[in-house]
Amino acid sequence: AGLANNAAAQLLLKKQGSTLAFATGNNKMKKAAAAAKMTNQQVLKIIAQVYVGKMEVDKQCDTNRRPRQTLNDYVRDFFTQQYGLASVAKSKLLDLVAKLGAEVSQEKGVHPRLRIFHHLLGIDMGGTGDLDECSFVLNAVQELFPSWRYNSSFIREFVQPTILLPAEGVEFAVVKLFSAQKYGGQVPDGLMDKILSKAKNIAVKAKPGTRGAQTSEQKQVDADHVLDACHFAYLELEIQSITSLMNLFASCDTNGDGVLQYDEFLDLIAKIDARVTPQDVLEMYHECVGDDDVIDKGELLGLISNRGLKFALAKFA
Repeated sequence: AGLANNAAAQLLLKKQGSTLAFATGNNKMKKAAAAAKMTNQQVLKIIAQVYVGKMEVDKQCDTNRRPRQTLNDYVRDFFTQQYGLASVAKSKLLDLVAKLGAEVSQEKGVHPRLRIFHHLLGIDMGGTGDLDECSFVLNAVQELFPSWRYNSSFIREFVQPTILLPAEGVEFAVVKLFSAQKYGGQVPDGLMDKILSKAKNIAVKAKPGTRGAQTSEQKQVDADHVLDACHFAYLELEIQSITSLMNLFASCDTNGDGVLQYDEFLDLIAKIDARVTPQDVLEMYHECVGDDDVIDKGELLGLISNRGLKFALAKFA
């Protein structure tokens, strides 16, 4: 239970095309789970370091017009760079996977930041994470924690078991996060009420040396509650959009053969975004079409995600 299942953990530890073999046997996986001694604070420090590093790598990939690295691949590279020796890196990575699995297997008391990171790695889903979901969580972290730009300051803040954020700043951050067109262009209904309903008046001490200043009260919200609510809203929006895409696929599949020919694909893209030119449609078609010259549902979903069109589908719900 701690490792979800060995096959998923094996996939997480494997790197295709790499000379570094992280694959390990079932017995070793069980020993790693039993021997895992990481504390929540140690795991939170790793997560903070991974988030900061992944943001920088993503920025470089975007600048150089290269595909972003999956979180799984980045985590493997991170441990290799941290520990150098393949055997040590493998052992530490197994400890992390074991700790995350053991925490998430609990019915109550799971730390939200650990649960979200576990979900991003996709350990329970065959060891493959979702790039869109990872990008969303990293965007949320950037909006909620301005300190992410300063590595050491962010890590000191992020390892705290409880982080309180000013409600006013949280409201601004959430609006900015969801106002991005790729996330639907607006805050999902009810999300802000759900977040701010947890805001509490907290006594805030005046900074030392400030003349005439007194302790005041300020509405603050638990950062984990905000991250949890935003992450859940993202997943709901994603499910809604994928369902809409499948419905749109079926309506454009005029001959009912379960795949899209070029003319059907052209019709579907035009319904999603009428501004797309025929040249762009042809380029997209060649980007995702299989050897059989038709497009199935999986190929279409991959294209829509890569092109940032996934959440434009909300209007078809």
